[in-house]
Amino acid sequence: MHKSAMILLCAILLHVDLLAQTHSMTDILQSIERNNYALKALRTSIEQQNLENQASNNLPDPELDFYYLPIKPEEAPYNYSELEFRQSFEFPTVYAMRKKWIDKEAMVLESQYAKKKQEVLLPAQQLLVEISSLNKKKFIEAKRLEQSQTILSHLTTQFEKGAIGVLELNKAKIAWMQDQFAIDQIDLKIRKASMELTKMNSGLAIAADQFMLEDDFEMDSYDQIWKEKQSLDPELTILQQEEAASLQNLKVARHKLLPNLTLGYNSQGVRDDVYSGVFAGISIPLWSTRNKVKIAKSNVNLQALNAKAELMKAEIKLKEQFETYALLKKKHAEYEKTLGSLNSEQLLYQAFEQGEYSFAEYFVELQFYREAINQKLDLEQELNELKASILIYKL
Repeated sequence: MHKSAMILLCAILLHVDLLAQTHSMTDILQSIERNNYALKALRTSIEQQNLENQASNNLPDPELDFYYLPIKPEEAPYNYSELEFRQSFEFPTVYAMRKKWIDKEAMVLESQYAKKKQEVLLPAQQLLVEISSLNKKKFIEAKRLEQSQTILSHLTTQFEKGAIGVLELNKAKIAWMQDQFAIDQIDLKIRKASMELTKMNSGLAIAADQFMLEDDFEMDSYDQIWKEKQSLDPELTILQQEEAASLQNLKVARHKLLPNLTLGYNSQGVRDDVYSGVFAGISIPLWSTRNKVKIAKSNVNLQALNAKAELMKAEIKLKEQFETYALLKKKHAEYEKTLGSLNSEQLLYQAFEQGEYSFAEYFVELQFYREAINQKLDLEQELNELKASILIYKL
């Protein structure tokens, strides 16, 4: 009883120490979002695209013409000069409609960034889940290695006394080596996952090699998550925004059917006489806007169909994920209940200490229960990864 209490205390202290040495998942993901080169490049591209869209709503450049005609025939002895300034522009409502389209396009671009952020952060989150799972396995393997060392020391003493043969001792050595190798393999996987996180963080090291995640397999209902996903997930909101932008673009195309306008000022001078005044003109868009409204209408229909198709796909995918999650969660609960009541490894070890099993018999029985525990840990990792995928819209 005293030994079990000590093991539990060590586990708690180790867990607290691990949590103190590493950042939270939120901190790590925020660091990757700040530093990731792909996200930085996309942010710069979005800013550039926004500026280009705003520039598309600029007025044409004003024009200034000046004429001075000193060369003249004998019968026209006076010099002639002329100054003309004119500004052309589309019908004023076009600029108002295009400004609204620019605002809607800016929302689309922001959703594109949010979608790209998900593509970067979801793999990072799943790497953290993997590291957490590996650290749990490492803790268990460390206890197994300690137990293997104890058994090997015991059997070495028995061998020296002539109580057992060399084959029995060699089997214990192999089991001890296997437990050592299992820890080495886990360390290698943790280093590999940590290196991947560092790459995502643009080469800046992240203290995630000892990351430990608190398991929480509870989630809201499907209806609640689907409702939130439709309003928050950029993969879906971008469809609505693109449809709204295409509708606004249709309004722009319709307003461009209105005539373009020109306003100006003209001044003419002959000798000491100056004649000046304002003028106005219109340019009727008979040919330049041909089929533009039809094209815009077609794009609206296309965006609406795409939105419906993608929404249906997302709903089906979420249902499949939710059903899979419920099945895995049920299976995990069964593992928890069964393994929690058995404590089979400890019972087997006590039976071995009391001489009820040979080492070979003990080792064969032990592998069955260890495999069940490993499967439970793999199941927990799969649940955490699937939960992260379901709740991707929260990234």
